[in-house]
Amino acid sequence: MANIALIACDNGFGHIRRQSLTARALAARGAEVTLFAPKTAAQHFLGADIGESKQIRVVDFNTKTSLIRLKNRADDVHCWVDSLPDLDVFSLVVSDNLPEILLLRPDAILSGHFFWHKILDNAGNSYNRLCDELLLKYSPRMISSGFFSSPYINQDTRLHKVGLYGRRHGSGLGKQNLLVSCGRTGNLKTEMADFVFRLRQMGNGPYEQVFVEPDLLPSDPPGWMKAADFSSRMYESLSAIICRPGIGTLTDGILAGARIFCVYETENSELAMNAATVVRAGIGEDCHRPGRDDQMQEAYRISVVHSTLPAAITRHLEAVNKIGDGGEISTAKLLLDWAHIRDIKHDL
Repeated sequence: MANIALIACDNGFGHIRRQSLTARALAARGAEVTLFAPKTAAQHFLGADIGESKQIRVVDFNTKTSLIRLKNRADDVHCWVDSLPDLDVFSLVVSDNLPEILLLRPDAILSGHFFWHKILDNAGNSYNRLCDELLLKYSPRMISSGFFSSPYINQDTRLHKVGLYGRRHGSGLGKQNLLVSCGRTGNLKTEMADFVFRLRQMGNGPYEQVFVEPDLLPSDPPGWMKAADFSSRMYESLSAIICRPGIGTLTDGILAGARIFCVYETENSELAMNAATVVRAGIGEDCHRPGRDDQMQEAYRISVVHSTLPAAITRHLEAVNKIGDGGEISTAKLLLDWAHIRDIKHDL
């Protein structure tokens, strides 16, 4: 039986979501899985599987990766690897999306769609050099949702493309709810809180319900404004999402058929790339306006207009349905094949 370690970068739910779904898919196929991730976040995606499945073990673990530490060129950004236990007991080790795991396991597999040292020019020369040297030396295998993969990943790794992580659910027809989300990281909370306050005064417009980040919910919200719980049921009710385009929210929104209206802070090339991908695919808009503080209002305005155009909604849903899903299943199959090959070589 394959014994596989999955390690999630803790900066944002997208990494933890991807590894949690992969853990489920692996366990369903008989593998023993150890997931290194913040336990509370992992529990959101795994739920009862943590307590009931003997095949999924969650180790409460933080890589302490943050934009602030990267931008400030912290010398110990990569030192989370020193807190890991002995990894030799595992058939395979998968790191999302941190190449420094190669310091401990040169045969480690990477997952994700970007590298931190590539998107932040000021991440710190020592960290940049370390990651580039490790990628050049070991040319690791990497699994990535092809829809969002950054071009350089194909040059720096042996890339295997899969679909979006998760399964398509909800047709997108007959839904008229909105999600307003700034994610766990980034610098949009103040700007988005101001927008939520203005929206409360303006009213819900064409939307039956407006879900907002729990931290941004007013103390006395109107009946049509609720705290987002980010459940499948909530996503299935959405026709539109105004969000900071992190991979987790984007993926759940796309799979539910919602149209995406991207807002984000300046000087974050990962989010700019994600927004550009959304626009190219015809499933949303990039509403970022450098130097202006009205991107939320602009996103809302465009979303309202889109909700009144049946032909545009039809084109949107056609574009969404072209995007592949089930990436966690393809990932599990790849990992189990590689683990089997490794075991055969080990026995020779």
